[in-house]
Amino acid sequence: MTCNVQIDPNHLGDPKDFTINPSLPEEKTLAAFKAWASVSSRNGTKTVVQLCHPGRQIAFNKGTIAPSAVPLDLGNAVVPRVLNALVFGTPRAMTVAEIKDTVHRFADAARVIAAAGFAGVELHAAHGYLLTQFLSSRSNVRTDAYGGNATAHARIVVEIIHAIREAVPPSFCVGLKLNSVDVAPDLEDCVEQLRAITDAGIDFLEVSGGSFEDPTFSTGPATEMQAEEKNASTLAREAFFIDFANSIRTEFPEVPLLLTGGFRSRRGMESALPGRSCDLVGLARPSIMDPLLPRTVLLNPTVADREAVVDVRRIKGSTVAKHLGVKLIGVGPERDWYTEKMHRIGAVNSSVLVTGADSRLGVAIVRRILRQSDLAKGQYGLYTASMADSVTKMLGNVESTTHSHEIVTLDQSSLPTVRRAAETINKRVAAGFLPPIQAIVLNSDWEERNTHVATKDSHLAHFLLSLLLLQSIDRDRGRIIVLGKRVDNVSGKFSKSGSTESLVDGNWISRTEQTSYSSTTRPSDTMMWCVELSKRLAVDPELSNISVAVVNPEDKADVSENWLRVLIGKSFPDLWLS
Repeated sequence: MTCNVQIDPNHLGDPKDFTINPSLPEEKTLAAFKAWASVSSRNGTKTVVQLCHPGRQIAFNKGTIAPSAVPLDLGNAVVPRVLNALVFGTPRAMTVAEIKDTVHRFADAARVIAAAGFAGVELHAAHGYLLTQFLSSRSNVRTDAYGGNATAHARIVVEIIHAIREAVPPSFCVGLKLNSVDVAPDLEDCVEQLRAITDAGIDFLEVSGGSFEDPTFSTGPATEMQAEEKNASTLAREAFFIDFANSIRTEFPEVPLLLTGGFRSRRGMESALPGRSCDLVGLARPSIMDPLLPRTVLLNPTVADREAVVDVRRIKGSTVAKHLGVKLIGVGPERDWYTEKMHRIGAVNSSVLVTGADSRLGVAIVRRILRQSDLAKGQYGLYTASMADSVTKMLGNVESTTHSHEIVTLDQSSLPTVRRAAETINKRVAAGFLPPIQAIVLNSDWEERNTHVATKDSHLAHFLLSLLLLQSIDRDRGRIIVLGKRVDNVSGKFSKSGSTESLVDGNWISRTEQTSYSSTTRPSDTMMWCVELSKRLAVDPELSNISVAVVNPEDKADVSENWLRVLIGKSFPDLWLS
């Protein structure tokens, strides 16, 4: 399901909204939407486009239209009333000719969407947009054929469905997104409207809720409980609008029902489905946080129920404005944060992986990346730690709206865990959900006080991780940067022949290559496996452009040149860091 695609370029809910613009050459519009349909329909995915008209919910637009000249209600206090007058104003009531034109625009947009190769459309009649305004007796006070009673309020929706059916193939899917209601009279009107709408022929119904006047769709009706604290009786109520969904299910048992809003755990979703509260579960914010969520967590049998929980980001609005009684508070900051995150998903062109991000050095590396705006905006960060909670606390204000990243739990003492983490990353890169890795920064040899704590486990983990991720690294400009000592002041064993068996034993360099070191030093284990990896890459035509380097945080030469600059410079040589 896509987000809003506006049917009228003169009425956009947001300047960045997609739109069907009939004034443009249709071949140009079709080319753009065909490219979108092709990408979003991979692997048999059925993609439905959400068609919308914002009506009166357009800020700073003097041409706002609505069913009736009824302004938004942002609150009864002086400040919200003044704010509403300045930002939204009073909309102009639509003429019948404008209503007919809107019906035509919805149908023509659906025709273009079908021709582009999408599976269907969903009419957005929720969240306070134009179709919602027609359905509601609070915003629709018309006395003509499009107002006066519940069925007449739904007439525009019925006409749109009929017009779409005439414009698209029989197999094309047409659904409706509807706002929930909470009081009996409204519910009775809603059921009456849905009878007319379902008779017109819809393939599914999505239940959501809220508007600019009541921002439940953004903030939820109440504070969300942690999934692990919920008992069996409350799990089914994890969804915001499940009571309304149950009422609709009773009246329309044959209409496929999609429930969106509030689902945060596998158990919550499973509790709603067997009781037939819904047939489908809609995920918005959770899927933005992790586009592969169903595959990697919800439907993954290796993830326990207790761990199959999604942490979504809550953005608080202004406490000052909240005390002033503005009901819209909470919508803007949180909606904008998630919108920006969606844009960043498509904007990043490569990834950077940093291990040991739960150390002081790891945090310093991440912060250094964030200081370089080109890196922060253009790189997707994969930051590994043995304990995700600890790195989250340590990163603190590293959270940034300009940098997309995630924390990957990685226990380097367990090679199976390393293998699983690498396999997951490889699958995501292969599927196109993660961009190729430009730099792998291996950092686990350093703890809080920059003390060298290298172990055979960490060397093997790094060596294995590097080998496994070669299929996901950028073949033209990939970098593997290892933080560690180049030499050790101890004697050690050396490989007899450079064989794979000797690598597993931790002996990764031949005696002939030892001649460049003094009798009291030997190349470190880090240096040895880097030399071995470099040799293997050099003889592979497809991997020979990938380079390997060792950066020593304790090296005085590196310190004098600002070793963090050296590190990032080696990782991203095409960028000059200020």
